[in-house]
Amino acid sequence: MTETPCSEGCGLNLVAPVGCDATETATSLGLPLGNAVAFDPVIPTPGEVTLMATIATRPKAVAAAAKALSTEGSAVSVIEDSPGYAVQRVIATIVNIACEIAQQRIAAPGDIDIAVGLGLNYPQGPLALGNHHGPTLILEILDALHARTGDPSYRASLWRRASR
Repeated sequence: MTETPCSEGCGLNLVAPVGCDATETATSLGLPLGNAVAFDPVIPTPGEVTLMATIATRPKAVAAAAKALSTEGSAVSVIEDSPGYAVQRVIATIVNIACEIAQQRIAAPGDIDIAVGLGLNYPQGPLALGNHHGPTLILEILDALHARTGDPSYRASLWRRASR
């Protein structure tokens, strides 16, 4: 979690949740919810900025965040406050499923990456993707999502835990 603090008058505090929601992140940092807007610096989507407002974020703060984080021609979307971002959730889940397959010795790690690359036309396999973003970050996302949602699909593979 990171922050860009400002006084109550400036109208914006940027937070960067990892597997958490904007409200929880701002609250844990002691920031006023009305000025807090979250963005996803972990796995940015090229040409797009996805913002997450807290339950009490003022429209002026959202507008200021959009102006600060977007570039000419980039799309800005605001999503509901929820644990994690779509990209964090999807990538962490894909990596975790690949880890489960490796853990159960259904396929070797290299074969998993090749199969996903060929079968789904991914630019890199899920294990290479997990290594690119870092095993610690993937675990942090999975652990936070599992703790907040209780959804077993976010329970980190033991193989992923052991291989970080």
